[in-house]
Amino acid sequence: MSGSYVKIGKGTKGADYASPQVSLPRLKKMGMTYVCRYIDGTAHTNNPTWKTLTKRERALIAASGMACVLVFEVSADRPLKGAVQGAADGRAACQDAYWLGYDPHVPIVCAVDTDVTAGNIKAVEAYVRAFAKAAAPYPIGVYGDYDIIDRVKDVSQLNWQANAWGWSAIWWLGKILRRNHKDAHVLQQQQTATAAGLIDPAVTVREFVAWFPPKG
Repeated sequence: MSGSYVKIGKGTKGADYASPQVSLPRLKKMGMTYVCRYIDGTAHTNNPTWKTLTKRERALIAASGMACVLVFEVSADRPLKGAVQGAADGRAACQDAYWLGYDPHVPIVCAVDTDVTAGNIKAVEAYVRAFAKAAAPYPIGVYGDYDIIDRVKDVSQLNWQANAWGWSAIWWLGKILRRNHKDAHVLQQQQTATAAGLIDPAVTVREFVAWFPPKG
């Protein structure tokens, strides 16, 4: 493994984005201290997808002085496929993270980019738990709504709550009350077009650890 890990304190700001064209120096000037970047099982291959983190971008993040968290996502509906898919994706995430030199103290965030309801929560929970086992030795985090954070908080070390108040098994209550989970570490903000590019800003509400990548 290469690089190191750093503690991200309460009240600090970060950014989640898909496009590698986002300007890191501009993000830094905006006060961002960390970024969240994607892997999908192709980073370690000869044909990485357009949004996956590369070693070149890894070096740029390090040069910017910001830390990084990896999030695994192939498609929004992936977690609906349950435990078998979760195990396969956890292994793929581990391969990508290892190839990138991701520090084993830092969680790989498992994205649940969909509304978790009473009808699908068992499958989604099974996906995340299988992902967690297969991603070892890396710990995991989870990106998603209140309900999935609540169901897997025992295996998740980094809870990144989506800025989607309508997402909830009891969506109307979530929308009205805008419930923030007490175990959330990061709260995603509304997607914003900035001078740096299109980002989802984030605010830290509980301390967590992030990766400081190597400059080489």
